[in-house]
Amino acid sequence: MPAISSNGLTHLYLPGAVELSVQPAEVTRDQLADTDFHPLPRDQHNIVTRQQAIWLRFRLDNRDASQAFNWLLHHQSTQLDHLIVHVRDRGGPWHQAHLTDQLGFNQRALPYRKLAFAHSTPAGSQTEVYVQLFYQTSDSVTAAVHLWQRQQFETHAHQENLVFGIYYGVMLTLILITLLFTAVLRESSFFHYALFLLSSTLMWAILNGFAYQYLWPGNTFLHNQGYHLVLLLFSVAALQFSKAFLNTRDLLPTIHRLFSAAQLLALAATAIRLSGVYRPAMELSVFSLALLALLPFATWRAYRRGVDQVLWYAIAWIVYGGGLVFSLINNLTGWLPQMPSTDVFQAASLAQALVLTLAMGERLLRLDRDRRHAIELANQDPLTGLGNRRLLAREFEAMRLKFHRNGIPVFLILLDVDHFKAINDRHGHDAGDHVICDTANLLLRLSRAGDICVRFGGEEFALLLQAESPATALDIAERIRTQFAANPTFYNHTTLINHTLSAGIAPVMSSGRELSLKEMIARADGALYRAKASGRNRCVLADDED
Repeated sequence: MPAISSNGLTHLYLPGAVELSVQPAEVTRDQLADTDFHPLPRDQHNIVTRQQAIWLRFRLDNRDASQAFNWLLHHQSTQLDHLIVHVRDRGGPWHQAHLTDQLGFNQRALPYRKLAFAHSTPAGSQTEVYVQLFYQTSDSVTAAVHLWQRQQFETHAHQENLVFGIYYGVMLTLILITLLFTAVLRESSFFHYALFLLSSTLMWAILNGFAYQYLWPGNTFLHNQGYHLVLLLFSVAALQFSKAFLNTRDLLPTIHRLFSAAQLLALAATAIRLSGVYRPAMELSVFSLALLALLPFATWRAYRRGVDQVLWYAIAWIVYGGGLVFSLINNLTGWLPQMPSTDVFQAASLAQALVLTLAMGERLLRLDRDRRHAIELANQDPLTGLGNRRLLAREFEAMRLKFHRNGIPVFLILLDVDHFKAINDRHGHDAGDHVICDTANLLLRLSRAGDICVRFGGEEFALLLQAESPATALDIAERIRTQFAANPTFYNHTTLINHTLSAGIAPVMSSGRELSLKEMIARADGALYRAKASGRNRCVLADDED
């Protein structure tokens, strides 16, 4: 039996340091012979078997020490069904500890997420150890057992919890942010992404053993079967999110139907697994998960169809797939035997979540840009590019706040092109449109940065501005009127169209007086009417009669 010295021992990955044997699960220690055990071949890093048990044996040598050596061993997997440890100190009687995940978490001797056994080898003595590992189902079992000096293990477990805490903290933060966006935007793709993140986080919580430790410590069914169920739900959520993100319903109908079929298969497999049937459910789940291999093709097709943020989506799944491939290769080759293959895969899932969140963030910005653009279009006159009456109403409230801050009076100048119907009748409506556009360009050229220029309707325009006095506002209107009259519209490179305009100016906000939006328009319109009635091509300041 190989000896492991306690001198300087902090941590040891056991397969390469002990003797191993593969036997039927019902074989007991008393039935084993020395010839059944062999060291692991040099070209192997681990041993894997299915529907059998793996035995490890070694002797922990503490004979040169003056103090007892406290140690602990555990398997690398959180899903191991049975870990049976036989120990004997100083050649005395054998003691057996049968650790199983068929009992509630609170019934474990050590509150650790993996089955763990602790022992103390007396000073000047040695402990013979036999370890038996097996599953009740046909899952593959490995000899990946770790031996720790007890204090070093406590430090390691603390560091583990810190790292996992960061992982789950980030994932839960992403979930909460995504749900917040879902509630605010009512956008289904964010809800599907939140479900995807939630199922991924729950899947890893089960694999890491934290779901059993904190979420359902007394439910052995969810601990043993929950991973398969959540994996199926993860595939459903991943496919649903992909359908929403890539817009497969409209752009990729064939792939959309395949993804929907895979989702139905996964849900059927979930129902079958809940009924207690194992193998058919797993076969259906493998098939449904295999359809995730269509994601690169779907991504490429979506990119060709112009779907936004598809590059980030592709990078996210490449990172995730890379972690999966690394884990599979490590499982098959034992390239890094002491590193659980799932560690890299889990890190890849976190990177995927961050990249996908970046993609969703860009989608959120695009939605915001689209919303702002829609608002701009709703507030914009399509012919001139000026604002419309809706914009004037919105900016009126902003101008009120500005007036309350700086106290500068506010005026509305309402302008109307004289005899515009005659221009249309004589030169045509296209020529009339050119006159309207020239009027708009003149207003933009002569107005200041803080002034609000809008096309009020037809040949009417409005200018909402701040001026120190009514005389200043009247001067601004006069400058616009004279410039408009002095610059005829040159239409179609052949026709010169002379034109004039009339303007009505209404004080809107000043010390001791503020008009409502409706009152403001009515007073300016009254002044404009008087300008028209007085012969046109003039500006009139409103008085109390307007």
